[in-house]
Amino acid sequence: MHKHAPGATTRIQLLFGPRAVRVGVVNGPPERPAEQAADGEPLLPSGGHGLIGLTERVRLAGGTIESGPTGDGGFRIDAALPTSMPGAAATGA
Repeated sequence: MHKHAPGATTRIQLLFGPRAVRVGVVNGPPERPAEQAADGEPLLPSGGHGLIGLTERVRLAGGTIESGPTGDGGFRIDAALPTSMPGAAATGA
């Protein structure tokens, strides 16, 4: 969130269940605009994948993800990742 919302407070929540791990990230509104380089480009590099890449990775792992703006000008991401892949063989000792 540092890249898109400089100075914003960020809350991270992890919940561990028997079938899934839930990850929640919520940031408040930015306290200042994101910095830009002299050429007007973003100061921090971008892989160009952002939320699309994150969504693809979560879904490939068999999980779900939701994201969007909050009412106060911040942003939230909520994901659930399975604790095991569907069809994966269980291992035991």
